[in-house]
This record gives sequence, structure tokens and C-alpha cells, in this order.
Amino acid sequence: MRARRWASGRARARVATALAAAVRMAVISPAPLEGDEVRAAVRVATSEATVRERIGALGHGGKLLVYVLPEAWMIPDLPLDPPSSPDLPVTDRGHHVPFDFDHTRYRVLFTRPQSHDPDPHGEAIVKRAYGREPIVVVRVDTAAGQITGIDAPPPHVRWGDISTPLL
Repeated sequence: MRARRWASGRARARVATALAAAVRMAVISPAPLEGDEVRAAVRVATSEATVRERIGALGHGGKLLVYVLPEAWMIPDLPLDPPSSPDLPVTDRGHHVPFDFDHTRYRVLFTRPQSHDPDPHGEAIVKRAYGREPIVVVRVDTAAGQITGIDAPPPHVRWGDISTPLL
């Protein structure tokens, strides 16, 4: 296992893949992932026509805010798991972020950022977003180069209408 340096909060969230598809996508991860790991996860997640159709339904020029998380991670601040999900670990806040995770299995959450900026580009997609509309969650195995599942995300985070950070 490679040694990783851990930071906290927003410092951990980084724009790992600058931009893709003519600056219409910002990809971030709250996990300490290398850029190649993030790019591989997004590449595999968008390899199937079903996923491309769902995210393409935004129309030409639609922006995407994409989150890449290790498959084992549970972060209730992101619309990944319904509150009643049997996969949620029993913790005091629903968070489960093991330091030793499989660096080949990820969940990729595609969202439409909500912003007052009519045409944000690059990091502005993240910085100017005040919310997000979940589109699809794609489970990927980057070692095999395969999608292992496509899920409809819950309409909101575990905390309901309580504001949570975009990360």
C-alpha cells in the first residue's frame, strides 16, 4: 500500500482532473487519489452508452460536477446511498472512510451543478455551485476496465434539506 498523506475537510477535496469534454466537467474527490486514478475511474464510468446518454441528456453545453469516491466510502453529504440503504455502516453519523481501500474500485457520481453563473468553466464549476442535482452513480473496476453497476442516486442527501458542503 502506498503511503498517503491525509488532510482534513476542504483541503482534501481537490480538482483532480482539471476539465474534460471542452471544459464542461469538473471532477473532484474527497479521497487522496492520484490524478491517474481519478481519470481512469471517469473514463471507465463514461465508457458505456447508457451512462453517456444519461449525462448527455443535459444537452450540449451542460456542465457536470463529478465526484469520485472509493467504493467502500460512505459520505452522507453526497447523494450516493438512500438513508435506508443496508450498505450504510453503523456509525454515529453515517460516515465510513477507511484509509485502506481498494484503489481499483470506485463510485462515480455525476451531478448537474446549480449555479447563478450562466456559463462556469473549470474550477468555477465547483467554486460557483451552490447545490447539485444528482444524475447517476456508476460503480467501476478500473483494473478490469468495467462498469460493475449503474444506480439511480437518491434525490437528496441523508440529511434531507439541511445544507451540506459541496466538498
